[in-house]
Amino acid sequence: MGLGEQLLSELRTNLPQIIYKGGKIVLLILLFWVIWKLGKSLIQRLTQPLERVEDASSSGRVRTIRALIGSIFSLIMGFVLLLMILDILGIKTTAILGAAGVVGVAVGLGTQTFVRDAFYGFLIVIEDQFREGDIVTIGGITGIVEKMTFRTTNIRGEDGKLYILSNSSITQVCNHSRGGLTIYQDISFSHEDGKEKIEGMLREVSDRLSNLLGDNLLSPPRLETIVTFDSTKTTFRLSLVVHPSKRREGEMFFKEVLRDVCLERGLKLS
Repeated sequence: MGLGEQLLSELRTNLPQIIYKGGKIVLLILLFWVIWKLGKSLIQRLTQPLERVEDASSSGRVRTIRALIGSIFSLIMGFVLLLMILDILGIKTTAILGAAGVVGVAVGLGTQTFVRDAFYGFLIVIEDQFREGDIVTIGGITGIVEKMTFRTTNIRGEDGKLYILSNSSITQVCNHSRGGLTIYQDISFSHEDGKEKIEGMLREVSDRLSNLLGDNLLSPPRLETIVTFDSTKTTFRLSLVVHPSKRREGEMFFKEVLRDVCLERGLKLS
């Protein structure tokens, strides 16, 4: 009997078993596909409350969370499906699971830092501690968050240097981008300058800063309090609120415009 005839004979003999196992595999794949689709839908629904209608930028954070959870879910589903298909084909999965356990322990011991960084990165994203583009202070470093991954955070410092921080090392964050940044300026005037002159000066300063900063001027200059006074002068504390990304420009323009307006209006600086 030739090889072809032998193979044909084996096929006729085992055809019912092949059809039976093939059918089981197809049904199993369809079942897992339905579970996978339902799981994706459930992830979508569970993460929906994280989206804030009034905050359009939150959609990017939610997409990141969905992608992470979806990847983990798909990986688990694929691994379980593979084991069940192998079992249907009569391949023992005990050895595979044992090997996976040994490899898992070895990988776990060697990647503890990586796992810890990824876990803290996930918490940073899900708790919305900061996002790309935010101005933050972390560990004494102040700058703009250029890039975030689940393992590291890249910050472009005020000195222009790029700082790469592991997420597990981030224990305290000051996020300057949540709300405006308040700039204070103390200025002293002679007692000869009345309140009306100072208020008029502030209105002029506000108009000029509005032209210079535009929408980045979140709140116009105002008189906060009297810091101190003596027999010749009174020192006032002024403030204005700008977008955090315009801190340096705001400080510079505030001082320059204050100086120019005061000189133009004849106010005596002390």
